[in-house]
Amino acid sequence: MKRYEFELQGHYDTPEKIADHVNELTGQSFLTAVRSALTAKGYHCSETDFEDWGWYFCTADHGRQFLVGCETYGNQDTREAHLFIKQERSLFDRLLRRNPAATEPGIEAGLRQVLVEMHGVTGLRESSG
Repeated sequence: MKRYEFELQGHYDTPEKIADHVNELTGQSFLTAVRSALTAKGYHCSETDFEDWGWYFCTADHGRQFLVGCETYGNQDTREAHLFIKQERSLFDRLLRRNPAATEPGIEAGLRQVLVEMHGVTGLRESSG
């Protein structure tokens, strides 16, 4: 799993959209912009959806499935954001050695490039976990 942390400005969610969710999640507009940028680079991405921890979408690269998730903290002006990309491998995939862990950068490199080019993203930090 790759994790990215950064400061985020812009990409505001409307108060109505935030209030629609029990946990008053923010970050939908930002993750939708990330999804659109990846789609423009040729990746197939599902629609954004939410969990109790934040927003996510699914994507694929070379037949491998990935989950991209985002959570943001702070006020609408400047907030801290955490984004991750994780390859989805079922227990059967691991046991039967199918869908091996990605070794080439592929979608991870594409996502990093999108974040570097994205308006409002500053102080990008990367970690693996």
